[in-house]
Amino acid sequence: MKSKKVFYILFGLIFISVFSMCFFTEHNFTELNQKLIIQGIGVDYEKSEFKVTVQAPDFKNAEKEPTTQVIQVSGKTMMETSNKISEQTGLKPFYSQNLILIVGKSAAENGIDKFMDFFIHYDETRPNATICLCESTASEALNFKKDDKTVTAQELKNLINKKLKSDIIHFIGDIKNETSDAFLPCLKINKDNIISENVAVFKDCKLIEILNYENTLGFLLLKGIDNSNTFDIKVDNFRDVTFEIEKVSSNIRSEIKNNNPEFSIDLKINVRTFEIDSNFLSENSEKIKESVKEKLTKLTEISMSKILSLNCDVLGLGKILLRKNTDYFKSIRESFKTKIKDFKTIINIKPNITEPWIFF
Repeated sequence: MKSKKVFYILFGLIFISVFSMCFFTEHNFTELNQKLIIQGIGVDYEKSEFKVTVQAPDFKNAEKEPTTQVIQVSGKTMMETSNKISEQTGLKPFYSQNLILIVGKSAAENGIDKFMDFFIHYDETRPNATICLCESTASEALNFKKDDKTVTAQELKNLINKKLKSDIIHFIGDIKNETSDAFLPCLKINKDNIISENVAVFKDCKLIEILNYENTLGFLLLKGIDNSNTFDIKVDNFRDVTFEIEKVSSNIRSEIKNNNPEFSIDLKINVRTFEIDSNFLSENSEKIKESVKEKLTKLTEISMSKILSLNCDVLGLGKILLRKNTDYFKSIRESFKTKIKDFKTIINIKPNITEPWIFF
């Protein structure tokens, strides 16, 4: 008798569990072909509206590998555009698989605070998704085709230097931090190619400058980020030698002199030469090292001057000052951003020339 009771109890529990699972599946589970799995999002601003472009795989043909579809909508708010995507496709947008957020130049100039809340507070979005600027429009980037195939969100993400740590949460953190300003890597569309080589500078939620290639290279060096850039240097005024930047380490120190902050930036830079004439390298090693030092010093000094002239702190000087010279920083907290252009900086570069790769 007791065993029968146990059997009925177990049977009842199993029945309830199975019934609950079926009910949950029927009412809450969304089939794959009912989802729009968004993998790339672009935001532009046109005619007082947001123009949102999304990339998503198209699962209509279940027998073949999904193709990439691109959808565009406009609206006054990001939530309105999300609803319009659903209305246009008949599918529920899923943002949890998003890989990249591309901000168009117009949207960045209008102010990212107008739309970024959606990507921070909407529970389905990914705050660790890569974020970048497009020097033209985000729509162009997500619609870009190469060899008659749409360049996917994953491919666009792969263009961004991972060492920049360019994700939504870090970007918003720098925007909101009183001791720093934010920057973003840029996508640039040429006639038949799309590249990432420049950096955009933000102040008070708005884009204020896109650094050119040379200023971007100097900025990356100052941040201690190598980007595998190559450059030519004339050695002893008669021979050009090509180098590639391999590894960079940056150490920034601050001290107060005559009631003004002074920053020393020590850069250790490994560069590899493509010169295969070993005799030339050994005979001119000091000249080569001096030429590399002179080239990179000039490059970083020009970049530093440009950045400081914008009254922006994308190098994190304020954080260093707050950490090392706390009382002084507190005394100039209110006027810190207006004083940046007058900060004295000294750049010390120690190049290390490594041997070329030679294949036989």
